[in-house]
Amino acid sequence: MKKSKKIAILGLVNSGKSTFLAALWHILKNNKTKASLAISALPENSTYLTEISRSWLQFKELSRTPTKRWYENPLTLKDRANEKEYDILIPDLAGETFFHQWFHRQWQGKYKSLVEESSNYILFIHPSVEKPELLSVVRRAYSKRFNEELPAEESPEEPTIKVWNPEKSPTQVILVELLQFIMQFKKSKIRIAIVISAWDLVNNDPLCKFKLPTNWLNGNLPLLYQYLTANPEYFCFKTFGISAQGGDLQTQKAQLLEHENASERIIVASDTDTSNDITEPIKWLMEEI
Repeated sequence: MKKSKKIAILGLVNSGKSTFLAALWHILKNNKTKASLAISALPENSTYLTEISRSWLQFKELSRTPTKRWYENPLTLKDRANEKEYDILIPDLAGETFFHQWFHRQWQGKYKSLVEESSNYILFIHPSVEKPELLSVVRRAYSKRFNEELPAEESPEEPTIKVWNPEKSPTQVILVELLQFIMQFKKSKIRIAIVISAWDLVNNDPLCKFKLPTNWLNGNLPLLYQYLTANPEYFCFKTFGISAQGGDLQTQKAQLLEHENASERIIVASDTDTSNDITEPIKWLMEEI
C-alpha cells in the first residue's frame, strides 16, 4: 500500500534547492545509478525537472526559480530495500519567496496549505551564510583580549551607526523565524533534513574546522542548531552535506568531466559516511518518527 508524503523545501536565494532537484531527477531516471530510492511512476508533467536536469548534465549554472512560479513536482518513489512506495510532492519555490515571507510577515496561500499538510521538510543552506556582526563593545573586548587592532573606522570611542539592511540580516535569524512560522501551524513533531549545499566548498577549504555536517551547522549557525536541539518535542532533524554539482563549474569543470557516470560527481556526506546517493535525505524523511 502506498503512503503519501508531502515534502516542503525551504531555503533562501542561491541555497541549492533547484540544483538538488536537477541532480535528483537525473539519478531517479538513470537505472545505472544504485540509489536508495527509485522512481516507480513518472509524473504527468516533468518538463521543469527535465529542463533543469539537462542543464545540470551540461554543467550549466541553473537560473533562479521564477518568483511567481510554483513547480509542484509530484513523484512516486519506491524504497529499493523494502519495496514500499510513496507518493511525494516536492515543490520548488524561489528563495525570494522565503525572504519576503520573513520580511513582510506574509506567505502564499498555497505554501500555507503545504505547511499545514506536510510533516517533512528539507532546509537548504549555502556555506556562504550571512553572519552577524559583533557589537562594537564585544569587538573591543575581543581585540583587547587577543591583542588585535581594531579597523580604523571602529577606533573612535563612539561606534559608527549603520542603517539596518534586511538583506544583511544573519542567515540563522531568518531561518529560525521561518521554522517558528511553521510551528504555529503544526500540532505534531516534524522531520527536517538539513542540507548544507555546495559541500565541496567545505571539503576544499583548508581553514574550515568543521568537516562533519552537524559540526558545521553548530559552528556556523549556532542559533539555528540550538533552536533545533532545544526543542526535541517539535523537531527530529538530521544534517547532510551535499554537493549536487560536485565542484566549482568555473575552476573544476575539467575534473568533473572525467567521471563516466554523472552521478559519480555528486557528494552526499552525513556525520558517519559519504556516498553519491542524493536520495538519502528523502529516504530518511520517509522513515517513521
